Amino acid sequence: MNWAREEARIETLKYKKEQQAKAVQITFHSDQKLDYDHQAFYRGGYLFPQAFYYRLQLDKTCHNLRDKHRFKCDINAVLSDLIYARILEPASKRSFYKTASEFLENPSYQLYGRNTSTGSHRIKDLEKNK
Repeated sequence: MNWAREEARIETLKYKKEQQAKAVQITFHSDQKLDYDHQAFYRGGYLFPQAFYYRLQLDKTCHNLRDKHRFKCDINAVLSDLIYARILEPASKRSFYKTASEFLENPSYQLYGRNTSTGSHRIKDLEKNK
């Protein structure tokens, strides 16, 4: 048994030494242009608060409100993205759409227009009206 422990200790030390000495090379090509229109970064941190959002059944509350008041857009999508964006990157309510656009799932709505008296945006549902 002592022999096995000693071998495991030696192998662990070898592994740690290899990991510390490991070098990573990143190659850049000066003649290749970057594609700025391509999104290479996605935020996945909203998946954790999403579990609590659905456990609290806020989606059902939003659906009930939508049916009761006959909203045209999906307020569940707007509220959930607003909550996730404010948790992950606390900023203004106006900038939440930019943060939500970086999520794995793109928003199903679009901001348009602007009411200058209140500074609020209107929301246009991208889904076809039912």
